[in-house]
Amino acid sequence: VSRQAFVDRLRLSSSFGSSELLMESHRTRRERIEIRSIAKISADILVFTSTHEHCIRSVDVCSEDDYEEVDYVFHKETQVFAGRPNESGMQNGACENAQFNLPRGICYDAVNDRVLVCDTMNHRICVVEDGHVSTLVGTGASGNIDGHLDEASFNFPISVACASNYIIISEVHRIRLIMNNTVT
Repeated sequence: VSRQAFVDRLRLSSSFGSSELLMESHRTRRERIEIRSIAKISADILVFTSTHEHCIRSVDVCSEDDYEEVDYVFHKETQVFAGRPNESGMQNGACENAQFNLPRGICYDAVNDRVLVCDTMNHRICVVEDGHVSTLVGTGASGNIDGHLDEASFNFPISVACASNYIIISEVHRIRLIMNNTVT
């Protein structure tokens, strides 16, 4: 890809635990999106929380050695992966109809081929798979109850990480573990 080609450029900068996505395009205006977390779901696809837009976005990326000033070049604009931009709420369902309220943490669960999202202001952990969003755990009300996924509650979950047989959630002043359908 040459510098003269019509490509969008992606630059990530980080400060105080959040990042900013800078998108520049020769075709469109310059746009900034605040992001809190990024996950790589395939060799060419990144998903990220667009926190203040209340949605999850994706971008098709490829490494580009020619561009010293940027880390990635992407050939498509960001797409809404799940949620309705600028509409906060709490709604499961098809990705295009789902709603989040300030989603922050995100990770890719490669074992189960799904994306996990901390829906922070809804106090829940969501699963995005097969074009649908569902609640894995959390009632929508703030709490810190341990137990089965149906009973457990969270208090502002902000980050998520997963391994082959467990999920770790970070909350305000607390780290929780999900293993064997139980939160501790």
